[in-house]
Amino acid sequence: MTTRLIAVIAAGALLGAGLAHAIVAGNTPPPSHTITPLPSNGTADTSWSSYNLNLRSDRYSNIADLNASNVGQLKELCRVKVEPAGSFQSGLLLVDGILYASARSGTIAIDPTDCTVLWKSLYVPEQKEPYTSNRGPAIADGRLFRGTTDCHLLALNAKTGAPLWNVKPCDPEAGEWLAAAPIVWDNKVYIGIAGGEWGVQGRMFAFDVATGKQLWRFNTVPTPGEPGSETWKGDSWKTGGGGLWTSYTLDADTHELFLSVGNPGSDFDSSVRPGANLYTNSLVVLDATTGALKWWYQISPHDDKDVDVAAAPMLLSLRDGRGVVALGSKDGHLYLIDRQTHKILHKTAITTITNQDQPVTDNGMVVCPGILGGVEWNGPAYDRLHHAVVVGAVDWCSVLTRKADPNHVRGEVYLGGTWTLVTDPAASGWVTSVDPETGRARWAFHADAPVVSGITPTAGGLIFAGDMGGHLYALDSNDGTVRFKQQTGGAIAGGIITYRIAQHQYVATTSGNISRFVWGEAGLPHIVIYGLGSPVVKETASAETKPVALTGDATRGSAVYNRLCVSCHGASGEGISGPALKNIASRQTVDAIATIIRTAGKRPELPSGGAMPSLYPGILNDQEVMDVATYVHSQ
Repeated sequence: MTTRLIAVIAAGALLGAGLAHAIVAGNTPPPSHTITPLPSNGTADTSWSSYNLNLRSDRYSNIADLNASNVGQLKELCRVKVEPAGSFQSGLLLVDGILYASARSGTIAIDPTDCTVLWKSLYVPEQKEPYTSNRGPAIADGRLFRGTTDCHLLALNAKTGAPLWNVKPCDPEAGEWLAAAPIVWDNKVYIGIAGGEWGVQGRMFAFDVATGKQLWRFNTVPTPGEPGSETWKGDSWKTGGGGLWTSYTLDADTHELFLSVGNPGSDFDSSVRPGANLYTNSLVVLDATTGALKWWYQISPHDDKDVDVAAAPMLLSLRDGRGVVALGSKDGHLYLIDRQTHKILHKTAITTITNQDQPVTDNGMVVCPGILGGVEWNGPAYDRLHHAVVVGAVDWCSVLTRKADPNHVRGEVYLGGTWTLVTDPAASGWVTSVDPETGRARWAFHADAPVVSGITPTAGGLIFAGDMGGHLYALDSNDGTVRFKQQTGGAIAGGIITYRIAQHQYVATTSGNISRFVWGEAGLPHIVIYGLGSPVVKETASAETKPVALTGDATRGSAVYNRLCVSCHGASGEGISGPALKNIASRQTVDAIATIIRTAGKRPELPSGGAMPSLYPGILNDQEVMDVATYVHSQ
């Protein structure tokens, strides 16, 4: 175990000395702030024990204290900063009276009523990070499990944050990392690798809870001789993609593990991989005990539009008792699939659909939803009150252009073409309630900004959701009417959960995400807690600063770049959703690069159709701007 990589911050040190911390090699003393443990019986009102509340991923809370008559009185009670600016897409967990979240480097445990920090651990990557997304932790048997951006799976003591074990199942130098929130069942931790856009070969794993020993592995892009390998010609399977981006779903009665598998590589030039390309863009069902394939359904064979199936499936039953899987896709549809016949019952459009059935051309074509549209990494939820499936989606078109015979470079994105974003109409989002018996939409709420957050229905007749403009919503589950809307100060890209403590219902949300320059509102990564009580504390906004003459440091700038810039510009500056930065020194000076960073958000949109987020002065200070500009110039 590499214990040097974990820093645990005790509650007193964190609150009294800002970022002061101590490196530990073993257990730490219990936090000085004590709370009363809640029952660990998995009931929805006292815990949120898995990424999507429970293993069937229905996210339905049986709490009815908040309803249409009083939800408008919700107030922000407290907020806590998780780490410096960057990607923040974590699901939130509440187990034994402690609320947990994870980000790129930090894992945090707080009091769920007043945001008091109980402990915080910081992970220092050992290798380059292909990307910076982390979708959250899992907790079982007093252990917290999370993936890292350089492909480690960590186990921490859930009460103290001390490291327990650390394993490395994949290679970040090849573009692989662990983005997904794991799930835990039967003493097994389940997680798969991300990196489809980097031309990796997707894989799913099970590890022993106590030791981290690998128990089984399933290749989502089969190797020669494995079932499905005939759908890959030549050596195309070696760069076939099939990443696993988010969490998973499990039926403990049937031992079925449900996976959503992402797109094939290359993204836009499908000529390099003739065939259906199993098991990309598929619902894949494994034996949770052995990892053996049980069944599958492929949504988009031989995809050339990057329409990942990237959000966790959700299990429910129809009125006649049939078991079904609700599955959202980046192709802009909600699918209801029969678990016995393995056939689609309903396919419902939940955002704008254009040219999804047409091949990408060398001249470019408009596709809706585009590369950043449809259902992203948070999937359907179940509104038990109305027997409805509720799902969030992004309404955003792209212009996709194929470039034949792409050259795969290990560890760099493997797109096989280019894309730009359509800016008219502007990006927006949807929350749609669908009747699973008929597949018809009951209602649809149109948000001003993309909706990628977790969706949380409650017994109080509310649907909690968030958008990338930073708004937290409570919608009436009967008709989609907005009953509450609050600006949180940062893009909501992760979990929204609700729980009851001491007869009070709370709502907790993530806020502040900078993972792609095109997503909109940025903000600093925070957990924000709402309730009907009195506010506990408000953070003071940073004072605005003016540029001053400073000397940049490339080493410090590398750390800033990895935290804020990798997800847009790529670990090697090759460009992903932002412009390529390779050889920028031949085009721009250090001062010119610094000016671009300082004026982001104040300039016209970029050629890709998006805009770089405004990072200065609220997120980066003058020294950090010069440091990252110096680093970028040196590459």
